[in-house]
Parts: sequence; structure tokens; C-alpha cells
Amino acid sequence: MKATNLSFDELIATLAEEALRRVLDGHTRRQRALAIGVSGPSCCGKTTLSRNLCKVLEELGNSASYFPLDGFLLPRDERIAAGLSGYDPRSTRAGEMVDTLRALLLEERSVLVPLYCHETGCVLRPGERVEPADIIVLDGIASLGNAVWEHFDVEGLFFHVPKEQAIERRTEIEVRERAFSEAKSRGRAETEWRAYSEFVVPRMRRARLVLEVGATWDSFDLHENAADRNPR
Repeated sequence: MKATNLSFDELIATLAEEALRRVLDGHTRRQRALAIGVSGPSCCGKTTLSRNLCKVLEELGNSASYFPLDGFLLPRDERIAAGLSGYDPRSTRAGEMVDTLRALLLEERSVLVPLYCHETGCVLRPGERVEPADIIVLDGIASLGNAVWEHFDVEGLFFHVPKEQAIERRTEIEVRERAFSEAKSRGRAETEWRAYSEFVVPRMRRARLVLEVGATWDSFDLHENAADRNPR
């Protein structure tokens, strides 16, 4: 597939149509539900896209559930004490995440998902209840990580954003929403980009679709990923 210069609404409609085609291939998956993993750099729009995709799928008469993976991050103070970036897989409580996904995807049980507060860096419990559905949208970089891929079949969507554009976006959002100074925000963004390049970018090969974000964040190109999608 290839679609260019899409507006956000057109992008969501295209992804919903593609998801409905893929949901029929359940016999080829380890789990019945279609799991869509949305990955990419911080502040690029993963959550907005994921929630809107679920909303449109529901409006089309399909069952869809939003599953935020950030809730399985270690609290920020623990990551800082350990010298870990949030992009580092060791920052994720992988065992709890896999157990929760197993209950939802394989056992088809309702689950409680902890929520991560980006303002405070704390994990909030009991969190948000997620129900079994035909389509589960996994929001977060862990969706294409080893812990998830070793246990479940995931259709990946990867936000591809140029370095400077991603750093500017993260700096802008942290200044506006987290009350950081611009200098502190940019420094954090540049440091985190190095970790992102090390731990997340190599997982882009696992995505079936790549989303190229326009320079002004209001247009999108969507295409099949030509990379080797070997899950290892």
C-alpha cells in the first residue's frame, strides 16, 4: 500500500480500512484479535492516532480497544536513579506487561492497565480497564520490542520523524505541558534521541507500515515497510 499527502482524518480512515482487511486473517495469528502496535519517538502523536483509530473502528461497527503501554514503565525517579532512558527496554516492567497482554489477547479476559503520568513520572493504579475486542491498538514503543514479539503477533505501524523535527516537537511540548525551561527540554530531547536511535529505530524493521510525518505535522505519507520483518 502507498498513500501520500494525507490529512489526519484521511490517515485514520485509511488505517481503519487496512485494519478491517487484516482482522479477517485471524487464523494466521497466535491470538484471535488483531493487535496493532504503534511505535515512534516521544511526542510524535502515537496516542492521538491510537485513540482516534479505535474511535473510528467503533463507529464503523467493530470492537476495538486502546491499550497504553507506557503504564508499564518504571516510575521516572527509579529510571533516573538507575541511569535508564525511557527508551531502554530495561525501563519496562516486561513481565507484568506480558502477563497482562496474555490475559487480554490469549485468554480474552478484561484487564486493568496501569497508567503513566507524564507530568509527574508516576505510575497510576488501578488504571484503565481494557476489554477484549476484535482489534487491540497497542500504544507505545514496547509494542515492537522483544518482550511483546516473543509472545504475540503484532501488525506494526512506525512513526518516522526526522531527528531535528522530533527534537523540536518534544522540546515544544515539554515547555508547554511540563513547565520545563527550553534549554532543559532541548537537552533532554537530544539525550533521549541517542537512546531512541539505539533502542527503538532498529525495531522499525518489524513494522508492516511506516508513517512519514510532514514538516508541519499536518500531512502524512503511509507506505509498506520494505525492511526485513524478521521478529528476532
